[in-house]
Amino acid sequence: MNKIFTYIMFLCFVSNSLFAQDTLTFYYNKNWEVIKNKNIAVYYRKAFVDGNKLWNVHDYFMNDTLQMLGSYKSKKFQSKHGHFTYYYENGKKQSDGNYVNDKIEGFWVYGFENGTKKSEGNFINDKKEDIWNYWHENGFKKSTGKYVNDKAEGIWEYWYDNGQKKSEGLYVADMAEGIWRYKFDSGEKRSEGKFIKDEKDSIWKYWYKSGQIESEENYTRKACFSTIGYFENGKQMFKGNYVDGKNTGESTYWNVKGNMTYKGSYLNGEKNGEWDKYFPNGEIMKLYYTNGVLEGKQLGGIIVNED
Repeated sequence: MNKIFTYIMFLCFVSNSLFAQDTLTFYYNKNWEVIKNKNIAVYYRKAFVDGNKLWNVHDYFMNDTLQMLGSYKSKKFQSKHGHFTYYYENGKKQSDGNYVNDKIEGFWVYGFENGTKKSEGNFINDKKEDIWNYWHENGFKKSTGKYVNDKAEGIWEYWYDNGQKKSEGLYVADMAEGIWRYKFDSGEKRSEGKFIKDEKDSIWKYWYKSGQIESEENYTRKACFSTIGYFENGKQMFKGNYVDGKNTGESTYWNVKGNMTYKGSYLNGEKNGEWDKYFPNGEIMKLYYTNGVLEGKQLGGIIVNED
């Protein structure tokens, strides 16, 4: 019996010695560069070869908390292959999924440092594919939609961190298309409109948090060509036109009481020509602009040149 016990102890000793001999330890700085000084290291790595001739790696923070479990195809640790799990320093899981020949593959799950789920979805050859789901850190759903070859495509939906719908719309090969709707945290409508190939098209409407209309904008496939704005009390604030994204042509402005305050024309985004400034007492001042520069003004019969 004593001989058997001695033999078992000998095998255990040999096994532990071989494991210790085959397991390598490396120390790294914050940039994951190998260093020799353990005292200034931020991470350390334990690595050994398994039966499939893969280098199994256990990475740790210097407080001995696990940082990563994974495997590489060689001792150079450059080509990831197999299942990988990453952790935050508090022990919560950061991400979990597979690599094939150093490319992300299959279903991955990501988490926040507080332990709640952050996102999940599928990869094919290092690119996002199919349906992906995202969450806010408090656990409420943030967005959901489909990827094709790492580009958003199809209907996507978005929510605020209180669960209220924020927006929804259609992407085509990473180019937004179709009807989009936006809401405030309260659930009130914020805006809606139509995209064609990543460009706004047709009428867009925007709302205040109160639900009152804020503005209406008309777009061509390239840019907004007219807009109307409102105060939160429903009174009209401004009305104007655009060409290539610049104010062009006649624009009119009102105050919160609904009284007109300014009226004039823009040229290539600059005030140009004669503008009228309206006062509460009914008087009108004429303002004269040249390419955005005020050249003079007239109140009644008095003309004043700015220079």
